[in-house]
Amino acid sequence: MEDGKVLDENLQNEPKQEEVKTLEKDKSPNEDLTQVPESLKKKSGFNPSFLVKLAIFVALTTLLLLGTKFLISQSDVLNNGGGAETEESTPSGIVTIPEQESPEKTFTSDKFKFSVDYNTDLHDLQTRSAFSSEPPQFLIIHKGESQKDDIKTDADLLDGYVVKISVYEGVDKDILELAQRKREKYLVECGDVALLGGLYKRNIDGSEAQSFEVGNCPQDFIENFTEFRGNIIEITQIFRGDIGFKQSYKAQTEEILRSFAWLRDPEEEPDIASFRSQDYQLEFIHPVLEVNTVSVTPPSIEGLVRVVVLADPTRKDGAGEVLDKVGIFAVPKGSKSFALFINEEKQSLIQEYKVVEEKNPTGLSEETVLIGGVDGLKLVNYAWWGEVIYLEHPNANYFLIFVLPEGVSDVFVEALSDVFDTFVFEIEKS
Repeated sequence: MEDGKVLDENLQNEPKQEEVKTLEKDKSPNEDLTQVPESLKKKSGFNPSFLVKLAIFVALTTLLLLGTKFLISQSDVLNNGGGAETEESTPSGIVTIPEQESPEKTFTSDKFKFSVDYNTDLHDLQTRSAFSSEPPQFLIIHKGESQKDDIKTDADLLDGYVVKISVYEGVDKDILELAQRKREKYLVECGDVALLGGLYKRNIDGSEAQSFEVGNCPQDFIENFTEFRGNIIEITQIFRGDIGFKQSYKAQTEEILRSFAWLRDPEEEPDIASFRSQDYQLEFIHPVLEVNTVSVTPPSIEGLVRVVVLADPTRKDGAGEVLDKVGIFAVPKGSKSFALFINEEKQSLIQEYKVVEEKNPTGLSEETVLIGGVDGLKLVNYAWWGEVIYLEHPNANYFLIFVLPEGVSDVFVEALSDVFDTFVFEIEKS
């Protein structure tokens, strides 16, 4: 009974169903945030508070994006130096970059009929005495890093180079005589410390020039005298610098000189041309001969390489073969002396002559031939196909071989002696 009484009291103390609903309604929202109210589950109609929240979210997002864009634009302004324009764009969005002006320029003298190239990044171009009684001068000047003062005279040059073009009008003198006189002047002024080279011929755009070099005066000079349309043109290359720099300065003056060109009329043709080989360190001028249009028979030497074949096509035999020609070949020296090389060549030519001609060669002789100031040895009647000249290159590891085929005229041989006088065996690497 007691138990039954207790159970009835408990049942009486339990809240009724309506009281449970009332208690659940009175619960604080913070007591269970994950519990979804039944009223929201059942309702599916219009909710104005949701749209208000969405509008607030969109507004805040838009303001955030606008603020970010503003900050980025302000940063660009600061980085570009306060809004300076760095490039322009067309309405289509294509960026246009202005073309940079080339530093390569050509100076042209219409009065004296010549042009020469220079680089505005490297050179200053000056003209002097153009409207006075002094001879006109045109100067291309490069100042090295150690050259602080302006270059007003040759003596002012301490580091760098100058190419000076002087024009002498109405001077009735031979360019060879003028070059000799100028060389004597250097000899007097520079004294024994200077190094004076001999006179040699060179080609300046089809005009023969008489040239010589001066070292340690205290600058180094290359003097070139030539003539065009009655005017004497003196082109002086002046350079000075430490070891390595001086050689580079010299090479750059040579590049400027090679750009020198005469302003010829259409009917005017140059009288001479030049051949230049950096590989075999030689240069010479010739009376506009054809280059590598024909062939000549070379001696049989291992490692022999053709340098060039020059020909005058005016004389031909019955078969149309050009008769007046000369071939220049080169072969590495190796460890051989020039004397040993010549002895080997003599024996080889004699043996080949016996086999081809079926007899011994007769009338053998040797002659000394001066080529560019270097003694060469000419072997006569040793080869069945003509005459051959051997030369030891003074500045490169080569022996040079000059082949004169059978049938070459005396006029052509005489012209070759003038060509040999123009040989230079030291070419600056460009």
